[in-house]
Amino acid sequence: TLFVQGAPKISTLTIPRDNVGRFGDKIQVPVYIDETIGKGIRSYRFRIRFDDNVVRFYDAYSKGTLTEYGWITPRASLVGRSEVEVFDETTGSPLSKGSGPLVYLTFEAVFGDGSNSLKIAQSELIFTDWNINEGEVYTFVENGLLTVSGECIIPLGSTGTYDLEQNQPNPFNPNTTIRFSIAEDTHVRLVVYDALGREVQTLVDSFKKGGAYAVRFDAGELPSGIYFYKLETRAYTKVMKMILAR
Repeated sequence: TLFVQGAPKISTLTIPRDNVGRFGDKIQVPVYIDETIGKGIRSYRFRIRFDDNVVRFYDAYSKGTLTEYGWITPRASLVGRSEVEVFDETTGSPLSKGSGPLVYLTFEAVFGDGSNSLKIAQSELIFTDWNINEGEVYTFVENGLLTVSGECIIPLGSTGTYDLEQNQPNPFNPNTTIRFSIAEDTHVRLVVYDALGREVQTLVDSFKKGGAYAVRFDAGELPSGIYFYKLETRAYTKVMKMILAR
């Protein structure tokens, strides 16, 4: 009798760190999920802690996300003054494939009036609890950041650029996160190659909306050595090196 253990289903939830606004603004903050193909994602639940001296939670919505159609609607409830729990589930088929925003959270900036009108404050957006499919999918998280300026300061938002960052951690064993950003809605390929230029794994090969993304790379079956990852779009190409050290 031979028992074969199936590979675990793994996913990553990410909040970007470039969210900005000023006093009185309603600031939309995306929660991204990596590639969903083959994971049968039917539900998610997470809690986010924030600084209620800087922002307060306002709403959660799914328009323009992977869960816009075929899911109930995100339900959000405050846990105390500085933590929010968000939950949603499908009414039919699970997410079939794709990566991008899972849900948008709206925060209202409450810092920056009166004596703070010329000051800037930040709130970490920290996952305190999370699960996908009630824990069936092993989930990593990447915390975010929200920056708020006083009412007399106009903050600089993202200008929309292409970028491929150094993977973190590096060297790594066996998992690492690769972050990239794209300036427009476009088809994106992110591929890992070995030192001989042979394709090892395709991490992304799909249409993406302009924005920032984080992808988890699992090298559990690969030998130690130098690897390269390449980001390709219609208007941008970049290659970076990473080291798998066991």
